[in-house]
Amino acid sequence: MCIRDSPKYLEYLQKAETFKKEGNEFFKAKNYPKARSKYARVFSYTRSLNMNTSSDSISKMALDSKGKIPSSLSQKAKILERDSNSNLCMVYIQEKNWSRAILKATLSLEIEETAKAYFRRGKSYAMKNDFENAYKDFKTGIEKFNGEKALFEGEIEKTKKRERKYDRAEAQRFSKAMQE
Repeated sequence: MCIRDSPKYLEYLQKAETFKKEGNEFFKAKNYPKARSKYARVFSYTRSLNMNTSSDSISKMALDSKGKIPSSLSQKAKILERDSNSNLCMVYIQEKNWSRAILKATLSLEIEETAKAYFRRGKSYAMKNDFENAYKDFKTGIEKFNGEKALFEGEIEKTKKRERKYDRAEAQRFSKAMQE
């Protein structure tokens, strides 16, 4: 039976979309642990749809008669993964877990480069005091998404202020250590 003859693959995409929507609702309600849980569940439905070969039953059901997952199905699953990674990044930003936020933004960017992912990863780098990578992401964002230039430039200014404050604090800390 060809996948085009079966509505089952749509069921998996719909479940993934439902988890993403539920995650969005929990995020809006500032219930970050539940949002994180819902976004993470998206991947249990999309990962197998992004594979060309797999031994699990979901993937076997999704395969077409040539043993390949139809590109339209795979593309929808990838978009859900991209957006869920980006949304997880925002959850981690709210929780001030900069390393996890950077990881999720990076995973989102690996699927497709978006202004949101560059912005969020850059912001996370800045909050982690990794200014070099923050500026790199903001500048890449400006180059690739010129329509968002003002947003990125505003964040560059905030990051410059944060860097100056960080440098002053580090200089003061170093000075105290040298006096002891």
